[in-house]
Parts: sequence; structure tokens; C-alpha cells
Amino acid sequence: MDNQRGGLPRQVPEDAPSARPGSGEPGRAEPGGELGARIRALATDAEQLEELFAQVRRAGDVPAFVAAVNEAAAEEPDNLLFAAWQARLRRVRHLAARAVHWQWAVPAAIASGLVLYLLSADRWWVLLDGQREVPIALLAAGPLSACFVLLYACLAGDRAWRRLALLCAGLLGIAAYGLWLQPRLAPRVFERQYVQLLALHLPIAAWSAIGLYVLRRPGDAEYRFAFLSRTLEVAAIGSLMAGTGGAFVAVTYGLFQAIQFELPDAVTRLLLAGGAGVVAVVAVALGYDPRLDLLRQDGEEGLQRIIVLTSRLLLPLTILVGVAYIPFLAKHFRVPFEYREVLVIYDAMLFAVAMLLVAAVPSSRETLHSRRAVWLRRGLAATASLALAVGLYALAAVVYRTAVDGWTPNRLVTIGWNILLIAILAHLLANQLRVGADRWAGEMRRSLALAPFALGGWALLAVLLPPWLFARPPQNVDALPEGMRWLVEELPPPILLKCQDRPEIYLLEAGQKRWIRDIPTFEGQRFRWDDVQYVPCDDLAAIEEGPPIPPDSRQPTGQPAVRP
Repeated sequence: MDNQRGGLPRQVPEDAPSARPGSGEPGRAEPGGELGARIRALATDAEQLEELFAQVRRAGDVPAFVAAVNEAAAEEPDNLLFAAWQARLRRVRHLAARAVHWQWAVPAAIASGLVLYLLSADRWWVLLDGQREVPIALLAAGPLSACFVLLYACLAGDRAWRRLALLCAGLLGIAAYGLWLQPRLAPRVFERQYVQLLALHLPIAAWSAIGLYVLRRPGDAEYRFAFLSRTLEVAAIGSLMAGTGGAFVAVTYGLFQAIQFELPDAVTRLLLAGGAGVVAVVAVALGYDPRLDLLRQDGEEGLQRIIVLTSRLLLPLTILVGVAYIPFLAKHFRVPFEYREVLVIYDAMLFAVAMLLVAAVPSSRETLHSRRAVWLRRGLAATASLALAVGLYALAAVVYRTAVDGWTPNRLVTIGWNILLIAILAHLLANQLRVGADRWAGEMRRSLALAPFALGGWALLAVLLPPWLFARPPQNVDALPEGMRWLVEELPPPILLKCQDRPEIYLLEAGQKRWIRDIPTFEGQRFRWDDVQYVPCDDLAAIEEGPPIPPDSRQPTGQPAVRP
């Protein structure tokens, strides 16, 4: 693929139509040759000229048509048809019809589906405490599918085998790293969180790797924004295919269950895991042509046009909902500070708004009426402002919960995502304050174009850091009563213990119980009453005594020292 803006012509498939005398098919003729002569012959026939343009576009030779029309218009300056075509072609001269290279897409899609199908077998599962937690196919789906997408792009495009090998080796290495180091995390709740983070962040890292392959000029903001736009269209195609495939699977199950026949597990895995692998590659093949420059790919009609119009229609509704939400937010201000589920909703909102902005921002080719452009700019800025305010609010809530309850893998990654998205929104709004009406769309694209590699970089860190930041030395669980070992395995520190019949509260540390002297000491250590675990008195008495807190305290006398 050639990423020179307006530079070298793209490669043309071998089966593209060629110019033949009397064939009626356009080819790569010079403007003054057969194509130019045919255009001049149609100087008064708008319908036939439209049909000729459709043929030329299918052949991928729009630039030759543009040059021929310009030459014809120069020869006949009073011809209104040629003048109208010149005005029209100013908008489409950088576009070219996308082609789906099925000869490469089909084998890559089948291979992707088969690999995910094989990895969905019972033997390929992540185990936690000896029990199956999640299939490896789910965790590795992003990197593996991305490798087959890259294989398709390589075969159908420029065949940059070295870059393909390096990116795939990196993706598979990152996935193997996460699966290998996942058991390091403790307690088990952190290990589960990390497995969930792998499932969410490996696909983001894989998406960013695809961007590294596709973008020959990663420093160009227009190309990065075009990559974001292509991503939205591919995601929409994939969603449609997945929905259709899901309906097919549901009908298939219904048909066989109607006759009381249970489909074999292998068939179920083939339909679900194998189908997911196929959809990933085919969706990319339908939405992206590796032989075309990203900026030349047709994005002003079809599904992309529907995405743009829908996103712009959603802008006023988004602003209305955001403004209406403010009074409720004031009334229930502390809810996200106390309930994790609310923070998850706010984080999802930030991502949704970012995608809405990408879809609604005018492309470099789009020309808007001045009044419409003014209102679109205001709507985008208002939406970004509301999202920025909610993002800061959510960040404050998660930082507060971290200060009170301590760090977890989820909180670390969430804080990073919040800071990243807030920074992009703040950059966007700051740029809008300093640019005029002629540059606002370009500056907005430039701000949003920070996302591909910023998101991919943080996704990579979310995979690499937790196994080292949340690895805990093994506790001496063998010395604990068997009924209490789950506390060390399941709960994050501090582990606070109390039995129902005694007033003392202990900190479990290094296999020993450490008595906490009084309420000021308990609260001075920033312990929380909600973290106190009630255990059988016999089990608590069987744990070895450790030094009290503080160390110079006398051992408990049986008098209430802390609040029960």
C-alpha cells in the first residue's frame, strides 16, 4: 500500500479492465487518448458520461478520468456538463473504489477460524485454583486474529514480510507473557482481575499493531485519523456479521433442539470460536483495501456515510442527556465513590464519546456549508466538554477509592485510561479555543489522531506491569487452619480477623496474627471496619501469635480494645 499523499498510483489488480478498441471498457489511457476522446464525444450526454465514470471507477483509474475531464473542459470552457463534472471531481479525485481480495481473504479467514476453534478445546483453558476460568482462545483471539488480518494485508498489499513477522512475533509474545506470568499475581482476586484485563487489552494492543503495519507515515495525523475512521467502519461491518451469525447459530440450535438432538461440543466450538475468527478477517477485508492509500479509500457513501450521519444525529441527544444528568449527579454525588459498578459505566461512556467524536468529525475531503459547520463544531465541543467533566469526576472517584482501599490491577489500569482519555479531550478543547473557523476540523482530527498509539501503548503497559506490581511473596498458609487458608488466597491485604466471642481484632501477616491495640491504632493504620473477617474462635486461637501493633503493646487482656 502506498501512503504518499497524492503520490504514486496504486497497484492495479491483474484482472482490471483494459482499453480495447471497440470494447466499451475504459482503461489506463492518457487524457488525450481513447478515454479523452470518449469524454469529448459525450459532451452533451450526461447519462452516458455517468456510466463511463462508473466503469472508470471500477477499473481504479479515477485520476485519468479527472485529467481527461479537465482537458475537455479547457477545450470547451462554455460546456456546462464538463464544468459540473469538474466541480464534482474536486471532491472525489482522491477516492478510489475499494476491492475485496477474496483470493487472500478466504484462506486467511479460514485459518483464523480453525486456530481459534482448536484453542477453544477443553485442554486449552486458564486454570485458577485447579478450575477452568476462561478459554485461552478468548484471551488470544485478539493477537491471533490480528496476525491473520496482517497476513491478508501483506498478501493483498505490499508483502512486507519482515514487518509482518516482527509484529506477529511481538503480539504472540505479549499474549504468552501474560498467560505465563498470570499465576504470579496474588491474592486470587488480583489474578482474576489480571485475566480479565488480558481479555480486554490484548485486542487493543493487537489493533494498534495493525495500525503500525498499515500506517507507513505514523507521524501524519491525517493518516492516523483515517485509520480510526476505517476502524469504525470495520467494527460496524463486524458487528453486522456477528449479529447475523449469532442469529444463524440460534436458529440452528433451535432446529436441532426441536427434534431433541444435542449438537456435539465440537460443532458448537466451530460455530462460535471458529466463526469469530472468520468474521474478524472478513470484516477487515470488506472495509479496507491494502492496495489503496488510506486517504484515497471511498468513505463518503455506503456504510461509512450512515455512521457519520447517525453520529451527528446523536450529538444533540448526547448533549441533552448530559445536561439532564447534571441535577441527578449533584443529588447522588457520592455514588461513584462507593460503588465500583458506576465507575465502570462512566469509563464505558468515555470510550463511547471518543468513538462518537471520531465518527462525527468532518474528514479532510468533506466540505460543509458554513452555518452547518458552525453548529457541528459547537455540538462536538459541547459533547467533548461534558465528557471531560464526567471523566474528571470519575477519575476523582477512582483515586479516592484507591486512597481508601489501596491499589488493585483494575484501579491502576482504570486510572491510566481515565488520564489518557481526559488528556485527549483536553487537548481537543484547548486547540479549539485557539483556531478559527477555517482550521477547526483539522485540529480536531489532529487531537483525536493521538488515540491509536496512545491507547495501544497503555494497553501494552496494562499487560506488562501487573505481574510485577501485584506479585506477593507466598504466605505461610501451611501453618494456618485449613478452613482459613482461603482468606490468604482470596483476599487482598490487609486481612483483619475477629471471632464472634472475643473483642480483639488481629492483622494476619506472614502466617501470624498481630493484635491491634486500640481504636486509634486501628484507624491510624487506615484499616477499615468493613474489612474485618469473622472466623471461628478455635481457628483464630490456633494461629501463631506475632508481634502486636504497635510492637511495644502488651498482649490483650480480654478487655474490649476496639469496636466489635
